[in-house]
Formats: sequence, C-alpha cells, structure tokens
Amino acid sequence: MKLKMAGERRLPPQLLAKSYKLSMTDIDVIDNQLYVHGKLYVPQNKELRDNLLKMHHEATGHAGTKGTYGLLSRHYYWMKMPINTKEFVHGCHGCKRKKPFTQQK
Repeated sequence: MKLKMAGERRLPPQLLAKSYKLSMTDIDVIDNQLYVHGKLYVPQNKELRDNLLKMHHEATGHAGTKGTYGLLSRHYYWMKMPINTKEFVHGCHGCKRKKPFTQQK
C-alpha cells in the first residue's frame, strides 16, 4: 500500500502504536485519503480537530458531548475523539452561559 501523508509514505505513528490494536482490514486508502473503520482519519492537528469539533458542536445546537460526538463520529475518526469531544464541550463558553449555575462544576 502506498500512502502519502505530509510527503511521507507511511501510516501515522499513532495508528501503529502497540497499545492500539488495528488490523489492516480496518484501514482503506481512497483518493489518497486515509479511512479507518470507514471514517475519514483526522491527523493529529489541534487546529483542524478543534475546527471540526466546533463546527459539529454548533451544528447540534450545543447538544452536549453525546450529541456532538454522535454527529462527528459518523464521518470522522481519530484516537481519543470521545475525550477530546468531552473536553471541548466542557470548555464551550456558549454552553456555560446557557447552563443553570447549579450544573456548572
């Protein structure tokens, strides 16, 4: 398999980590795009991931972690996406303003 990511012909090291069990049947390359479990792999780029999180969180109407993750995970994949989604939603200023004071912890 030939794959170009950032000018290299190899899989991202995160996908090859021993602690992460991923078989080659879980990976596809379509039009030079890497897919894991049929979802577009998002590289380890904070700005890109934060933009996707923001876009999907706003698209759900600030529906919380489950709603944001549910929408985002339909199309995209990255390791620790649930954790990143939770952190993003808990840091959302719009959600904090709308939430009753007793729920803010």
